[in-house]
Amino acid sequence: MNCPICQEGEIKENERTYYCSNRKYNKELEENEGCGFQIWKKAFGADVTKEDLESLIEGETIQKTCISSKGSEYEGLFTLDDEFKIKLSFPERKEREADKNGIIDIGKGYKKDDIVVWKTIAGKEISYDQAVELLNGGRITFDDFKSRQGEDFKATLVLNQEENKIDMVFDN
Repeated sequence: MNCPICQEGEIKENERTYYCSNRKYNKELEENEGCGFQIWKKAFGADVTKEDLESLIEGETIQKTCISSKGSEYEGLFTLDDEFKIKLSFPERKEREADKNGIIDIGKGYKKDDIVVWKTIAGKEISYDQAVELLNGGRITFDDFKSRQGEDFKATLVLNQEENKIDMVFDN
């Protein structure tokens, strides 16, 4: 495969990058000279294969599963920009539909109207049925919430309709 920048060099690879054969490292200057084409084999936490590189050079957009710095996976679209560097964009998000209870599962929580019940609150897993009860104005008491120090405590979750949120109420 010929280099898309200089059109003369051949695409080579080492363990971390794809680069142009006309790119040379100058030890005295401690920098690369010649053609500037270089693509990292790992971009945004995703592996870039030879096949991916060929598609990108041909002007195609490829979808990859990327990994954030915190370890979360997300879908990304790769293209090459005018300088032949990988550019990341995101696929259009499809609007999630509400279920029969008017609730949308948003991954880390359940949402109805503009109120979210997180799936984990103070170390306690909140089930879908419990979220439905809360979002419909119910109250749920748990005696096994975990404090930041790891100690159990008792509290009641209630819907605060004025502020569109779930509150934690403590019994005195």
